[in-house]
This record gives sequence, structure tokens and C-alpha cells, in this order.
Amino acid sequence: LASASSASEQDVEEALGPVLTAWRNDPKRVRTVLRSIAETHPNVAKQVLRTMQQNRMAQAFHYDLLLSADAKAKRWQETLSLLNTMLQTKISPDQLSFSNAVGACKRTSQWEPALGLLDLMRSVRLAPDQITYASEIQACERAGHWQVALSLFSSMPEESLMPDKISYSIAIKACETGGQWQLALGHLHGMSHTK
Repeated sequence: LASASSASEQDVEEALGPVLTAWRNDPKRVRTVLRSIAETHPNVAKQVLRTMQQNRMAQAFHYDLLLSADAKAKRWQETLSLLNTMLQTKISPDQLSFSNAVGACKRTSQWEPALGLLDLMRSVRLAPDQITYASEIQACERAGHWQVALSLFSSMPEESLMPDKISYSIAIKACETGGQWQLALGHLHGMSHTK
């Protein structure tokens, strides 16, 4: 299965038939196989996941494996599509699901979809964490939207999040992008007081 570059959905279903029962009892094996396929043949991995979903085996951590592979490969549209599939199939995305999706947006400077993910997280009652915020800020900074990046940075305490050194570094980079050296110095001072 992992060696097939373009297997049909029927090929995938036939190949998985004998192993589905074993997979139900060995989630670790599923994780290992799915991760391997996702990294080398993402379309086949998505077909495997669809088959697992049809057999009521798919869980959030299975989706997270594919989201991670898509994010690393900078396939931000596929990442957002997969996150949407999770929501449509009533599989609740977790913090890692959103972190992967935001990471894909960050890697490709897709700041607007990244901002939309913050709202989506809140709508499913997940609170963004420092990692999510840092990725959001970086997506905006990389796209040249330093004002939006700094606004996000400033809003972290409203989410009960204290900026860490990573967030401060990204905010300082956003100040540099916007030619705001005085703000950068202020953030550098604030960064010296973080753990």
C-alpha cells in the first residue's frame, strides 16, 4: 500500500480489508503506518483515513498525523480542507489539529486563513495556546502585516497568555519589518523579564 503512488479508493479498501480488524486492536501500528504513508503518499493516506472513517475507526490523532504531514510539506489548503473534514464528520479537532493548521499557514505566509483559525478554535471551545499565537503572529509578520502581528501579540494577555521569548522574538521581528525600532526596544526590554 505504501509503495503505491496513485492507488484508487477501491485498491485502498481492498488492501485494508484484512488489516482493519487488527488495527482496531493496535492503535500504535495504525499510527506508524499512517504516518509513513502520509509523509510519502499523502493522497493514499487520505484514502486510508476515509476508509477508517467509514469503518468508524478514525480519531482526532489519526487526522493530526495527516495534518502534520501536510503542514510540513507546506500544503496549507489541504491542511485546512482536512480540518474542515474533521468538523463535518463530527471528529473534534484538538489543540494539535489547530496547531498543525496554523503552522501550515505560517510556513506559507497565509495570514488571513491563520486568523480565521483563531475564530474557528474559539467556536469549537478550544483556547489558543502560546504556540498557536506565536505561529499566528509569525504568519502575519512573514506576510508583511507587522501591525496585525503586533496587535495579536498585544492581545495575548486577553487570552490569559503571557508572551514567552519566542513570541517576543517574533514581535521584535515584526517591529523590524515595520521599521518600528522604538517598539522593538520596548519588546526587547519586556523579553528580558520573561522566563
